[in-house]
Amino acid sequence: MKYNIIVSIGTIAFSAFFLIVSFGIEGRADNQVIGPTFWPIMILTMMVLLGVLLLVQSIRKNKNSEAQVKKDENVVDEILEETTGQTNIKNFWLLTAGLVFYIFSLTIVGFVLATAFIICYSAWLLGMEKIRYLILMPVASTLVLVFVFQTTLNIPLPSGVGVFRQISILFS
Repeated sequence: MKYNIIVSIGTIAFSAFFLIVSFGIEGRADNQVIGPTFWPIMILTMMVLLGVLLLVQSIRKNKNSEAQVKKDENVVDEILEETTGQTNIKNFWLLTAGLVFYIFSLTIVGFVLATAFIICYSAWLLGMEKIRYLILMPVASTLVLVFVFQTTLNIPLPSGVGVFRQISILFS
């Protein structure tokens, strides 16, 4: 618990310092919404907020009695002993194979379908079993990624070939 407090204070101090420094970066003359300061300020603000969140959580947990902490550590050790082994190694190699397949299929099927597939596949490997979440999560996250990259950042994404290109055009 004390380590979390130290890490959170360090994260807050680090990100607050660079957040102040990033306000000194000069913007572009055309005054677009997303300029050279947008992402540094966005990321550093999130780091400050997450550091504060970690600090608050660590202080709350630190108030618990030592017996409760000892009990929790024993439960975590038991869970880790149960989950280590061949299943994790098998899932690692299955995920690696899925990522290799994703990389090679990206130019053929396009970003939209390949990304939806890899998100669904990864969620399934990590233990998500409800079908509606396995369908909704990849669709929603792919739409968010397409919006962020194509609309906000104006970065073209692979659109695939043939029928897959037509599907990708629907989302752009």
